[in-house]
Amino acid sequence: MRKKNKKQKAFEEYQKKYIGKFLKGELTLLLKKHQKEIDNFRKEWRLTKRKIKTAKDYQNWLKEIEKELKDRKFEVAYFEEEEGHTLKGYDTVAIELFTLMEESPRITPQGDSLKAVFDYRFRQLMRKLGIDPDWYGLFLNYIFTGEINLKFVGHPNIEVTERFIFGPENDEIDHRISLNIGPNTRKEEIDNVWKFIVEPLQKTMKSLWKGKIRKRPTHKIALKMLKLKEQGLTISQIIEKIDPEGKKWDIISAQKAIERVRKRIKK
Repeated sequence: MRKKNKKQKAFEEYQKKYIGKFLKGELTLLLKKHQKEIDNFRKEWRLTKRKIKTAKDYQNWLKEIEKELKDRKFEVAYFEEEEGHTLKGYDTVAIELFTLMEESPRITPQGDSLKAVFDYRFRQLMRKLGIDPDWYGLFLNYIFTGEINLKFVGHPNIEVTERFIFGPENDEIDHRISLNIGPNTRKEEIDNVWKFIVEPLQKTMKSLWKGKIRKRPTHKIALKMLKLKEQGLTISQIIEKIDPEGKKWDIISAQKAIERVRKRIKK
């Protein structure tokens, strides 16, 4: 028998400590609260007296409603927009907003089949009930069978994507990693994703820098920085005052030095 790797163990812990508790608690209460709306949705889509557990069940159901509900067909398209958020500065912590897409909104046509219409109405129901889009498979199975099944939950509810930009000579000129986080994502999931996915990916990035550019401020310099900080100066103003040419320290190293010396003083 093969020994479980760290990723498998992390997923099992995620299932046991988070998903399990969520399913027994919040989700069960949410479904109970909206049972009438769920029953109406099932009735509307001819799902009240049947359970869809296999691909064959699903195909048979689609064939049946194709005749009964053909008047519900209409052209379905999804309009996707993306906006980026980045922190500007470490003192003011201002959030800067920018558009990511050149073509915004991005239009994704789905067609006019009952399958596409059902998917759209189902997503509308999820939105109305306040169900995380990451629980799509879990909730769809509940609609089809009336059962809550953990196997329809993926891990974690964070999508990791890589973006490459190539020049006219097929040369890589940029490589970025993005995390797509859902409304129920916790720091624990981010930590696991960072450890098992992001860090290994970063090691493949050609621009990975492995050294230090700036020296750490000495304890004596850090004390001066702390005093200036307590006088109301920003980190940028402190660096400009102590290091006018801006060659010794950056904002992050200065901030860390101030925090370190503050902790030492408290002890």
